[in-house]
Parts: sequence; C-alpha cells; structure tokens
Amino acid sequence: MKYFISKNGMRVDIFVDENNDIAIFTYGTKGQPFEEVDLYGDIEEREVTAEEYNEVYKKDNGFANHPVELKAPYRAEEVAEALKFSVSKENVNPYYYFDNKKIKTLEEMYYGIKGYTKATKGKKIIDIGRNTGWGKYASLNKYDRTGYHGIKLIYLDEKADWIDFAESVIKLINYDPKKDK
Repeated sequence: MKYFISKNGMRVDIFVDENNDIAIFTYGTKGQPFEEVDLYGDIEEREVTAEEYNEVYKKDNGFANHPVELKAPYRAEEVAEALKFSVSKENVNPYYYFDNKKIKTLEEMYYGIKGYTKATKGKKIIDIGRNTGWGKYASLNKYDRTGYHGIKLIYLDEKADWIDFAESVIKLINYDPKKDK
C-alpha cells in the first residue's frame, strides 16, 4: 500500500463544536515545527507496510503544539491568524511530545473527556495541509466506528496563503451535505 511519509512536517486538525467554536490541534514529526510552514513538510510517497508506516510515528520525536481556540463568530482574517499561530514555534508545547504510551491525547486533555472518540464526538473535523496527490487542501471529515471519512474536499491553488486556507475552513464549517445534492 502507498503511504505518504512526512519527513519533517505537521498535521493541522480543526475541531468545530455545536456553537461553531473551533479548536486547532497541530502535531508534527521530528520535533521541528516550521517557522514558515510548508504543511506536511518534505513528503515522500512510497510503498511501505503498515508496520513501517507506524514506526515513523512511534518514535518519541514528534511534538504537539498547544491547542488554539477561536470563538464564533469570526472573520477569515482571524481564522488565518489562528491557523498561522497554531503552527508557529511560539506555540510549541514542550511538555507534550508524542509517545504511544501516553494515556491521554491532547483532545482528551483539552475537552476534559477520557477517550479520543468520546472527546471528539459530535464535532466536525477539518484538516488542512498539502500532499503530493492533492496539493494544498482543506477537508471536512466525519467519524464513525470505522474511522474518519472525507465528506468534502476543497483543493487550493499551490500559491494559497493562510487567508485561502481560512476561507476554505469557514466554507467547510458552514457546509451542509443535504444541500449539496
């Protein structure tokens, strides 16, 4: 199976609650956050086994930034600033480095609910990034018992900036799949 291996990148997940308040969670590999973020960093697409893929993320060399909150209502400029700050070096959480033995995820700690699934239940999840298959993107996902599944994907121009990401995030927050038929 083909996996995207991030050599020095990060993942940005945005959880949206019933009030449209957002919490941005940023994770990375190699403990080196980007100053000027090239989301997902240096990506290599290659054939690897699931075990090899998991080994990349089992090492104690990842990091998680502090969650960034933004209360609704908000403008695209505010979302862009929150996204940019969420990945900044100033926002690194030095006390939370990735370790598979940790009992709590950042989401569990942030929401104060034990169990990732319970902590994120009922929330929309949007992720933003860049990969070799799609380029820059924003994706709305839904969780069920088999994992996360994409509902809506917005492709962005390779020259997209933080405002473009923010506008896409707002579109996905307001997206209603019932009206998109």
